[in-house]
This record gives sequence, C-alpha cells and structure tokens, in this order.
Amino acid sequence: MEISPAELKKLGFRPKKKSFNEWEIDVEVAPRNYISISITLDRGNVLLSGLEIEGAESDRVRKTMFSTFDFEEIKAFLEQY
Repeated sequence: MEISPAELKKLGFRPKKKSFNEWEIDVEVAPRNYISISITLDRGNVLLSGLEIEGAESDRVRKTMFSTFDFEEIKAFLEQY
C-alpha cells in the first residue's frame, strides 16, 4: 500500500528525527498505557520498523488488534483509538 507523508500526518504520525522517511506515533489506549508505532516509508510503501508496548492493557489491545502488523491494521487501530 502506498501512502504519502500528508496522509500520515492526518493519521497523527510525526516525522522522526526530522526525517520524512521515518515516522512515529504514540497512542494512549488506557491511562498510563501506551502503544508506540514506528514506520518507515520506502518509495511510498509502509514498513513497520518498531512497536513498543507500555502496560498490561496495551499488551491486551495489541494482541486483539494486531495479527499481521500491516498498514491496514495500524490504520484501523488509529481510527479506533
């Protein structure tokens, strides 16, 4: 799936280290429970480069929301939270 930087900004991602190839977002799924997602753009294609879980509730959400970790799942997760 191809995506532009403008579309990433609409979803809430921000450039990581002033690079427009690496993007990140932090989502609070419950009080003090966060999921941080890092992605890399490679010629418009989205590659998951990191997923950080903080808290038991975040781990539960990760297990229910993600199975393939493709961009469609990430987008559905962001739309829900």
